[in-house]
Amino acid sequence: MIGDHDFVIYAYPKFQNAAFGPATDLVWSTHNASQTHTFAVKLENGLVKIYKNFSEYKAFKTSFTNEGIYGGRLLGIRSKDFITFYDWDDFNVVRRIDLGQNLKQVLWSEDGNKVVLGLEENFFLLEFHPDLLEKCLTNGTLTAEDAEDGFEEAFTFLEEFTEQINSGQWIS
Repeated sequence: MIGDHDFVIYAYPKFQNAAFGPATDLVWSTHNASQTHTFAVKLENGLVKIYKNFSEYKAFKTSFTNEGIYGGRLLGIRSKDFITFYDWDDFNVVRRIDLGQNLKQVLWSEDGNKVVLGLEENFFLLEFHPDLLEKCLTNGTLTAEDAEDGFEEAFTFLEEFTEQINSGQWIS
C-alpha cells in the first residue's frame, strides 16, 4: 500500500507489517518473484531503493532525472525522453530505449519475454532476450557505451500499434 509519500507492505496470512518507509512509487519484480520478494521504491529526490525479502538491498540514483519506475521482468526507470531497463540482480543497464512521446504503461508478459511500452498515442511490442543478455554479461564484453545505453541485442522490436492503451493484461 502506498500513500502520502510512504509505503507499507503487509504479509499474509497474519497481516503483519513486513516492510515500510518513504516512497512516491513502488513496483515489484516478477523475476524469481516467489523466492526473493524483490521490489523497488522511488523517493521524492529520485533515489531508487531495492528491497529483497523485505530488507533494503541497494540504493542508487540515476545520472538522469527519474520521472517514474516500472516493475516486471526488469526494473524500468523513466526519464522525459527515454526508459532505461536494469536487471534486478546487479542493476546493470540492460537497454535504454528512446521514446518520442510520454510513456504511460509498461506491461510485461507472464513469462517475461515480451513487453508493451504504452505511449500517449501508440504502443510498441518488444521481445526480451534474457539468454543473449546473460551471454554478453558472462563474456565480459561490456564496453563503456554498453554501460550507459545497454545491449542492443537485449530487445527486438516486433510491432507498433497506433492505438492508445489505458491498461492491459497478458492472456497466454
